[in-house]
Amino acid sequence: MPLVERALQPVSESTWLGMHANKNVATPLATVSLAQNFYLDGSKWRMRPGILQAGAQLRGGGNDIQAVGHFQELDGTAHTFCICEGYLFEYNWGTDSWGSGTLLSGVSITTSTTAKLDWAVSRGRLIVTDGVNDPWMWDGASTYTTLTAAPVSTGVRVYYDKIFFFGLAGTDAVVFEWSDEGDPTAGYSGANQDWQFAQTDTGAITNLVALNEHMNVFKEDSIADLRGAVEDTFQTDAVREGISETEGTPGQWNAIVVNGDVYYLSVNGPRVLRGGVRLQELDIDQNGDGTLVPIWDAFEKTELQNAVAVYDKQRKHILWFIAQAGEVTRYTGLLYSLESGAWSTLKFASSYNFISIAPVEDTDGNELSMFGDDDGNVYIYGDAANTDDNALGFVARLRSRQYGQSLALAEKRLSQLDLVINILAAPTGGFRGLTRPYINGEEWAGPDSLEKYFGFDTIGRKRYRRGFNATGQTVGWDFEVNALTGGQCEVHASLTQITTSSIERSRRG
Repeated sequence: MPLVERALQPVSESTWLGMHANKNVATPLATVSLAQNFYLDGSKWRMRPGILQAGAQLRGGGNDIQAVGHFQELDGTAHTFCICEGYLFEYNWGTDSWGSGTLLSGVSITTSTTAKLDWAVSRGRLIVTDGVNDPWMWDGASTYTTLTAAPVSTGVRVYYDKIFFFGLAGTDAVVFEWSDEGDPTAGYSGANQDWQFAQTDTGAITNLVALNEHMNVFKEDSIADLRGAVEDTFQTDAVREGISETEGTPGQWNAIVVNGDVYYLSVNGPRVLRGGVRLQELDIDQNGDGTLVPIWDAFEKTELQNAVAVYDKQRKHILWFIAQAGEVTRYTGLLYSLESGAWSTLKFASSYNFISIAPVEDTDGNELSMFGDDDGNVYIYGDAANTDDNALGFVARLRSRQYGQSLALAEKRLSQLDLVINILAAPTGGFRGLTRPYINGEEWAGPDSLEKYFGFDTIGRKRYRRGFNATGQTVGWDFEVNALTGGQCEVHASLTQITTSSIERSRRG
């Protein structure tokens, strides 16, 4: 009874739908099990842009970028700024340089030189708070004002033209306070403009998210919604609505508002509040069969309070940076595409630790993002011309789904892979990629001989074909490119050929 291999129907995937990382459930056609540093652009996978350092390292290095951001005064004057070691710096887009910086203590502002700072903009003025000292305000020119009436707090938001502060210390952690309309210097608890928000959940307020006509109040284990104008009777007259009594968010830095929807991280996974009131799981569900389950499990849940987020307006992506299990640095995370609903993973070099992040706009009106690290560096993300991470390589990887799951007990052989690749940029020496098998749902740990490099000398649409000889109950492939040595590319389509083994019984006449 000879062992006979039979060719299965080739698997053609020419219109990609997204990433489905959970190997314990059946994965749909046209999905990959891992998209690392790739994002779904229409129906093709495209490598993310790189980052480029903005100006020089600040304060000699070794210091946190406490805040980074962009705002406009009422007359349209724009400021791209960062704060490092108690100095306020402005970025000059034309010269790619930071100014000499304003020592805040030199302009009578007392602020922490190490704490992470939160900020908001009210009528063209920058409002900053550090959780240690009185908040302060800058008019964009030479006037700096300490907000002595405001509470010491870690968070600040603007709602109905009032300044709201939250993240108060000790027993006041359940309290938020607000200013008079348009006047950040007046109001607050001295004017009875405070609310001890402890009706059902007595836990600390972790975040306030202000929308046009209502505001979400987050705690770690609950979410409430407040509606109504902020008048003297706001505490008694506001309409209160419970959104969740079981989960909220542990931190104030991970929420993004896009077109009235609030995207944030709970301890159980990414969430969205549609219209700020209707809670939806973005992926992880209570049955544990969501597409992100193994990826979410690999993040350090005790560090979620420090996760940071930004909205990439050019591509309509939300980027979350989250520490990996057992770590505190933020060089990994998630990318969510609002247009396609597709997920990807982010992975930068482990030497990076992004602690401050914000959308910015250059002088030509290009929407970009800035990432501040813990070593006095600020980086620009979002410019397609940046094809690597500030002269560090990043590995972009696509891993196919597991082929052959429906014939779980049969032995399969990965016999051939055809890829259609569009080379967008190739460094000196040409484009270089790598393929390897993906067997039984595990990363390849077999002979190096089954890892094969290939290359192209020119940019444009290319076809790559490779034969394999790897067997398992399920089979698949990895495609990998290092942005530093391989340039940038898109993956448009794949054709995977597989055989299966069976015993052919002899027939006697």
